Parts: sequence; structure tokens; C-alpha cells
Amino acid sequence: MANTNSKLISCQKRKGKALNSFRKPWLTKSLLRSINKKNKLYKQYLHHQSNEKLLKYKTYKNKLTNLLRVAKRLYFENQIEINKKTPEGVYAG
Repeated sequence: MANTNSKLISCQKRKGKALNSFRKPWLTKSLLRSINKKNKLYKQYLHHQSNEKLLKYKTYKNKLTNLLRVAKRLYFENQIEINKKTPEGVYAG
């Protein structure tokens, strides 16, 4: 029994680490919090389907989508600027 529990705990640790290592580099903590808030707004809409909740969710989602696009663009522009002299660095990620 103890062996099974230790395997489960080690799998959970690896799983958590793997999720963080695949995170997109332009996603900041504040953007991740905003994504979680958007998901909560959607769940609230599903629970109480009203036009007011739908409008609040859609407005938040559209603003967040814009912020995510800007963050991604700025990240890659910055990466290109940093690696301007070494083209290999641009494609290394």
C-alpha cells in the first residue's frame, strides 16, 4: 500500500513539473490569473444563464484575447531583438 502511495505522489510531482515546463513563455502570472477568472465567469454563466452574465463573460474574454495576442507579439519581438546578431538563437526558442 505504501509503495502505491509513493508512486502516486511521485507521479503528481512529475505531472506538476511537466505542466510548468510546457507553459508558454509569454504567459505571466497575471495573465494566468486572468485566464482563470475568464473560466470562472464562463462557469457562472453556465450555472445562471442570463444575458448579463453572458455579456460580462464575452467582454472579459475579448479583452483577454487581445492582451494575450499583444503579450505573444511583444515576446517574440523581444526575442528577435535579443538574438538579432545570432540567427540560430531566434529559432532556438
